[in-house]
Amino acid sequence: MSDITTAFKKQYDGAFRLAFQQTESALRSIVRNETQSAEFKFWDWIEPTTAVRGRARKSKTPDIETSYLRRGCKTDPLTWAETTGDPDKLRMMGDPTSDLLRNGAASIRRAEDALILEAIWGTALTGKDGGTSVTAATECYKMLGDGTFANPGTAVSDTTETGLTLAKIAALGRTLDENKVPSVNRWIVANTHQKWYLLGSTKVTSIDYSAVKALVDGNIGEYLGFKFKWLPSDSFVTDTTDTGCLRCACFQTDSVLYSVSRDLTTHVDKLPEQNYDTQAFAELFSGAVRLQPNGVIPLLLDADVAINMTQS
Repeated sequence: MSDITTAFKKQYDGAFRLAFQQTESALRSIVRNETQSAEFKFWDWIEPTTAVRGRARKSKTPDIETSYLRRGCKTDPLTWAETTGDPDKLRMMGDPTSDLLRNGAASIRRAEDALILEAIWGTALTGKDGGTSVTAATECYKMLGDGTFANPGTAVSDTTETGLTLAKIAALGRTLDENKVPSVNRWIVANTHQKWYLLGSTKVTSIDYSAVKALVDGNIGEYLGFKFKWLPSDSFVTDTTDTGCLRCACFQTDSVLYSVSRDLTTHVDKLPEQNYDTQAFAELFSGAVRLQPNGVIPLLLDADVAINMTQS
């Protein structure tokens, strides 16, 4: 019996494909969108006043002082680039719609979401010339990890970390109602763990389970007055005080601004200074700001909440 020699070959697919990833911004379409041509742009609101009741005859006309709310937005570049002499990549770079550039554009779209979440939790520019900074802790209600609230002017504290529940959703809705926030276009943005935790926790009460299951399945788009966006956990920042929680968000659309001074552009160019290697380039100039603090509730949720689907 003769030996059979088997030839082992290495074979490569001729096409690149995008690995699983989020390729579009999830949040840009659910906040207020504006454009600006300057690095800074300002938006102003007239704040509510109170009318005088029971004016006496021939009394002096009341002089009601009106307050104004100003917000400034600064745009910065979001940039992606890769320079290469790899022949396989170069073949892809010749087409501006190639998978390589699509991959770069996807990274910028995800960065848009990070920018919006940072604006919800971060510092907003106010004052006559935008030189005054105000934090979310100063002007917003915050929902802590255990579902209690920290009032405006009160810092976030370390509490027991829990996931998203119907009680928390109802409390968020009640707070927005008390803040006179419009009942339409209210959003909760949270990591994907929360929708499965919400589904498991509602199995205790079957009257809620069917509605929440429809929400998780995507069969209904709104529940208890809220719409939902579920993003991977790595889309969120871990809180610096309550380190077991992710910084999620609750807001009404017109309370958060995303402004673009130059939308996404892509280029493929030869670089003489780098031996004529080819560079793929994508860039967008944008900024985000918390517009109306009454319509924004920074929301802390357990980062790795245990899911229990065995309740009945």
